[in-house]
Amino acid sequence: MARPRRSAGELVALRAAAAALPDKLSARAKAARIARLVVEAYLRDERRTDRIERMLYAAEQSLDPNPIEAIATADGGNVAACFMAERLTRYEGRCCRQISGDAWEAETREIAAIIEERLARRFRDAM
Repeated sequence: MARPRRSAGELVALRAAAAALPDKLSARAKAARIARLVVEAYLRDERRTDRIERMLYAAEQSLDPNPIEAIATADGGNVAACFMAERLTRYEGRCCRQISGDAWEAETREIAAIIEERLARRFRDAM
């Protein structure tokens, strides 16, 4: 099965994010930095649970869009899907047992590292 095409919006946001980085960085370094920032932005968004805070964030993004945030929170983007797939795999691997808050945070850091590496490769290929 072929990989789904990236959305045009993601490519535009990726190029805008790359253009904001120093020219002296290689494409690999730019892709790695953008991937790290996207994962951090996704995790911030995941922790944003207050309805008013989410509405204010959406308003801010509509007025002054940030390309990193756009990639991290895109409706059709796969950052959230990648995180959920990893979480589900680990949950099933634990025979559907819950884990402590500390273990959840550690697992989140592990998943973030995996997703960051995948995104860096994907972004480098797209640049």
